[in-house]
Amino acid sequence: MQERQADEFAAEFLMPARDIRSAFTPRVDLELLARLKREWKVSMAALLRRAQSLNIVTDWQYRSVMVEMSALGYRTAEPVEIDRERPRYVPGMIRSALAAGINEEELARCARLLPEDFQLLYAPRDGAAVDSASKVRP
Repeated sequence: MQERQADEFAAEFLMPARDIRSAFTPRVDLELLARLKREWKVSMAALLRRAQSLNIVTDWQYRSVMVEMSALGYRTAEPVEIDRERPRYVPGMIRSALAAGINEEELARCARLLPEDFQLLYAPRDGAAVDSASKVRP
């Protein structure tokens, strides 16, 4: 129940019904999903689920496209890459905290990360905190 509610919230937050409904055409296929993935920055599978939840595609159409995606290996590796989000303020906040004398171990604890994960994601390199998006593990 809670997981379903969380999924519904995420779908509405990332793909508001009033905005995305018009993006779907009468024929929802892989080509459309790939194009929408670039625009909405969510997975093709999430877009297809959203189309189903908005009654744009039937359950049968949803299953058919999912079978096609599975056959092509898109369930594990979709064909369209989207850029990772890059935080604007985190590197500066880390630099400020370090300059104020807060050590990385304390920052890791505040971020609820293990020190080695904090180091991997946010450790200063050449005097500047790294862009965490470039250090995220796959």
